[in-house]
Amino acid sequence: MKSLVFCLLLLSQLAWAHDYPDTYRYQVLVTDKTTSTVTQSSFLSIPNIVHAIHIKNLRKIKASVVVTTDWVKPYFTAWANRENENKYTLNFWGGLARIPGMNDEAFAITACHELGHVIGGTPRIKIKEFLWSSAEGQSDYFATSVCMKNYFKFVNQTKKLTIPKKLSETAFTLCRTTYSNELEFLICLNTNKGIEGFAAMLEHLSQYKEQLSIETPSKKQVKVTTFDSYPDTQCRIDTLFQGSLGQPRPACWFAK
Repeated sequence: MKSLVFCLLLLSQLAWAHDYPDTYRYQVLVTDKTTSTVTQSSFLSIPNIVHAIHIKNLRKIKASVVVTTDWVKPYFTAWANRENENKYTLNFWGGLARIPGMNDEAFAITACHELGHVIGGTPRIKIKEFLWSSAEGQSDYFATSVCMKNYFKFVNQTKKLTIPKKLSETAFTLCRTTYSNELEFLICLNTNKGIEGFAAMLEHLSQYKEQLSIETPSKKQVKVTTFDSYPDTQCRIDTLFQGSLGQPRPACWFAK
């Protein structure tokens, strides 16, 4: 059986330039201090919720997905794996969830991204072995344009959504002007709370060489869609933000 693996994020071994122990470059142990608010309970439940609420979508393409989680593993990775033609796994290690600045909403975006490789649609990766997978940019776009909306509609059934604290004024204003429906407005706000946590994760993985924000969108405009690699990190934040607002995919990775 040939295993095809997509890693969400791999941490390079560059010089560390932040006020964390050197080991934080590549891992965060269960016992390490962190500002992440993801608990073991939410780490275990969120990917399974994301999977469960999309079962109908998976059945439409006759796909079977198994979620595997390992809270103790300290390394920064999550990936979608194709076991055979119709069987996939979504895999998550606890170190990623413990990255400083992470929150439950950002981890839900991560789970949605990985599921997006399976059901996120076109554009897809063009490498022969990975033709089954949605491109990285498309998986990001699916995460907030489709998956997080479904996720928060489910969450709202048992725990009513509220307006997040300390959310950027830009996110609040654009969510308000985009969505007149109150639930859709709250979903947009809470998704953007996740985007802020996702940006913190990417900043950590870049070893704080970049500051990422919806306030500073990428100026890049591609002539050819990015099929076979990640968009740059700011472009990924732009993609998530555009998806949360139901806007088109940004030109920093998607060529119309």
